[in-house]
Amino acid sequence: MRRLLLIAICLLCACVPTIASAASLVGYWYGQGYQPSIHEVTQFVAHRRDDGSFEIRFRAYKNCVLSFDQVESGTWMMVNPDTYRTVTTSINGLRLRSPAIDDYHIAELTDEHDRYVHLATGVEYSARRVDENFAFPTCEAISLAK
Repeated sequence: MRRLLLIAICLLCACVPTIASAASLVGYWYGQGYQPSIHEVTQFVAHRRDDGSFEIRFRAYKNCVLSFDQVESGTWMMVNPDTYRTVTTSINGLRLRSPAIDDYHIAELTDEHDRYVHLATGVEYSARRVDENFAFPTCEAISLAK
């Protein structure tokens, strides 16, 4: 009986989804990437929390004038070890009628850098880990870095 119980516990542990990969994505991430919905390259800061919630702020500039500023929030989860999903439930604080679901393939993930691909569009994003006090670089600073 004891042996059967031990086998059952081992099987149960093997079936429980791991959050080790998810924990690596937790935190603040800054990057730049093309946003097909607005046809612009944007800056973004994503904050993924370990409770499964997220907030991401997108900004875009035209001629160094802020032309787009949007905050999305909702939940995120690991679908499998190399894919995560976001379920966006609000934009700029306004609740969406239907949540927007997006899946991303994690192409690279380290403690300091991540690279992932939006599965529906093939758009690739790259970000670096930043701290909670991170501020977006100015348009001028981005232009000088190019």
